[in-house]
Amino acid sequence: MPAAYIAVNIAYSMGLKDVPILDVSILMAGYVMRVLYGGIITGTGTSGWVFLTMMSFSFFMGFGKRRNELQKYGSGGRKILRHYTQGFLDRGLQLSLSMSVIFYALACNDAGTVPSQSGRSLLWSVPVMFVLCLRYMMLLDSDSDGDPVSVAFSDRWLRLIAFAYMVLVLLLLYVL
Repeated sequence: MPAAYIAVNIAYSMGLKDVPILDVSILMAGYVMRVLYGGIITGTGTSGWVFLTMMSFSFFMGFGKRRNELQKYGSGGRKILRHYTQGFLDRGLQLSLSMSVIFYALACNDAGTVPSQSGRSLLWSVPVMFVLCLRYMMLLDSDSDGDPVSVAFSDRWLRLIAFAYMVLVLLLLYVL
């Protein structure tokens, strides 16, 4: 399977990065493959809901990056930006965020994804994840280029919400 990851990255670099929608799809595939490989390496596997959550969240980050690149640099920036419009990227961003939250909630509610632990439920983490995504989206409306790493590390509130989310999930899984 690592060969597939390498092949996808080479194909992206060899020109697929200039094909609209396929460019973001390949970026998404890279994120998803890493999650799948992680499941294989740890022997835990990856549920369908986790796969769908990662897929849609990866599209969310990819469309957010393209949206902000278009907003900041115009169609004269990357070659691919000539093919996108602000409206399309906004709708792609909103659709993929909606799907991300829905799939995440379904993953949290699926006993096959998170084994039942005496009635404790990861569903309590869904509102925090939703606020985290809204904050990220709010930051995308600022003057950033949409790079997920720079957006995540540029805002202390986003980092605080992410920390609260991690603590909550750990508490729900191992303490409460």
